[in-house]
Amino acid sequence: MQLPRPEHEISRLEVLGRYQVVGTPPEESFDNVTRLAAYICGTPIALISFIDQERQWFKSRVGWDVDEIPRNVCLCAYTIRQSGVLVVSDTLADNQMKTNPLATHGGVRFYAGVPLLTEDGYALGTLCVMDSVPRDLTEDQTEALRRLAQQVMVILESRRIPGQKAAPQAEPANIPELKPAGPALREPEVCKTVVETAADAIIAIDEQSTILFVNHATKRIFGYREDELLGQQLTMLMPDYLRNMHEQAIQRYMETGEKHLSWQQVELPGLHKSGKEICLQISFGESVADGKRIFTGTCRDVTERKRTEDERFRLAAIVEYSEDAVIGKNLDGIITNWNKGAERIYGYGAEEVLGKHISILAPPERAEEMPQILQKLRLGERIKPLETVRLTKDGRLIHVSLTVSSIRDSTGKIIGASLVGRDITDQKRAEEKLRAHEKALRSSEERYRSLFEGVVHGIYRLGLDGRFLEVNPAW
Repeated sequence: MQLPRPEHEISRLEVLGRYQVVGTPPEESFDNVTRLAAYICGTPIALISFIDQERQWFKSRVGWDVDEIPRNVCLCAYTIRQSGVLVVSDTLADNQMKTNPLATHGGVRFYAGVPLLTEDGYALGTLCVMDSVPRDLTEDQTEALRRLAQQVMVILESRRIPGQKAAPQAEPANIPELKPAGPALREPEVCKTVVETAADAIIAIDEQSTILFVNHATKRIFGYREDELLGQQLTMLMPDYLRNMHEQAIQRYMETGEKHLSWQQVELPGLHKSGKEICLQISFGESVADGKRIFTGTCRDVTERKRTEDERFRLAAIVEYSEDAVIGKNLDGIITNWNKGAERIYGYGAEEVLGKHISILAPPERAEEMPQILQKLRLGERIKPLETVRLTKDGRLIHVSLTVSSIRDSTGKIIGASLVGRDITDQKRAEEKLRAHEKALRSSEERYRSLFEGVVHGIYRLGLDGRFLEVNPAW
């Protein structure tokens, strides 16, 4: 897939080369920016990257493992063709990005990027943030991202090789005026930007647990306005059963310096203004002002994430411990999931079958059955429940009832199939015995009838009341 390239691409690449940044080791100044971007936007991924002729190379990365990716799959290829912040709330719903491999297979559902623009309007690369769930940025977060991108350019300008500028682009459209930034953003300014644009609630208390400060995100997470919280006890944001524990823990820490739990990313319940409990991920910090200790908590609402995790766990438990065999496979027939029920019915452990073709369960005379089912699934056809025969690890043939369902990704595309199989061998044997018994009865009845009607002597049957029930022709 060849993505569109900016105008004046040759000049852009020439300018990029003058900065001598591609391929250099990580640097703290860049890493500080990506960490701030991830924190402000509340995303697990933040990147500073530069795009050369064939690749997107990452100078600084948070939550991202690779050093570079091919240019023809990078989402930032769209960002460097414009001058402002590009925000895509859901990549799979975006006409440009919905077919990009990072969206369809890489799990990137949210993207926001800012081009790193030179004074001449050339985009050297991007500062971007990404997430695995659809979402959006607030106006403050968007502005903070734009300012952080300018900060990256301030750092870069110090390393540019002096020389003749590349020919400017013909009437660059909507290129924002980059005001001389001078030195890097001052620390108080950066701190204010971080605190007020953070997606997490930031709360500061004194030694008596009195609330001294809350940021804007606190209202969104807890439901209280700033004036409703300042001067109040922190315990108003806790369920009743945690309040005494918190007071005792604070007192013990003040006396001994002993922490009763981790201060980094601990999960605790909080209390919303509505009275509803919420699940929080909290990191604590401590500082000293005017000789007094100040404690700060950074709170992230993970209620929805926990609900999703719990739901997935319950569903996984149901599947894993079902008496029925539950098997997942892709459209090529490769087994991807194998539960305890499948192990019990077919005899294979998961480690023996994962990555192998589903045909190992089919006897030779039914080898074409599963490919035909998979083809129907590819075409979107519904598969009716069926009864068939399968082959176990020890070579036994068993009867199974199968329910086949398609597995779809978040876009609705069919990517595999789930098979729920129940061993009905005993049921089939019982049915066969019943049929044999019925056949024997019919045979016995036929022999009786032949004798009754064929003898030359008269035969009759009487009821208890003396009445004739049946007589043969000879009677």
